[in-house]
Amino acid sequence: MKENVAIRLTTIHKLDGQKEKSQYEYAGIGVKKAGGWFFSYKEQLDEGVSVQTVIKISEDDVTLLRQGGVQMKQVFKAGEQNQSIYQSPYMSFAMETGTKSLHIEQENARPASVRIQYRLWMNGQETGEYDLQLSFAWYEK
Repeated sequence: MKENVAIRLTTIHKLDGQKEKSQYEYAGIGVKKAGGWFFSYKEQLDEGVSVQTVIKISEDDVTLLRQGGVQMKQVFKAGEQNQSIYQSPYMSFAMETGTKSLHIEQENARPASVRIQYRLWMNGQETGEYDLQLSFAWYEK
């Protein structure tokens, strides 16, 4: 059964001693399927570009999938490196994600929060360390 959920995404990006924090809130849908929980929401990027985002939360990994004006897939699993491609209307990059840690908290048998610490490389060049936090506030019926 699909359930409405508020999704807060907070990212702290560190590179060369600099630290940048960004936070976004989305209205989305959460549904439990075979293999885990799936969350979907729509993002509006620069220049009016729309992207459909899906987050899959399994027992020990998280997958972030974006489709639309930007296409990418990131898989986060503690201690693992994962490779993929980032595509926009203007360019394409080889992307590599190295997940340092992944912590998933549940409440009432549903995901309540996720914290992922990882490093990211684009075309072989490190873009920094990231601390990604997701929190889910379920709309009660």
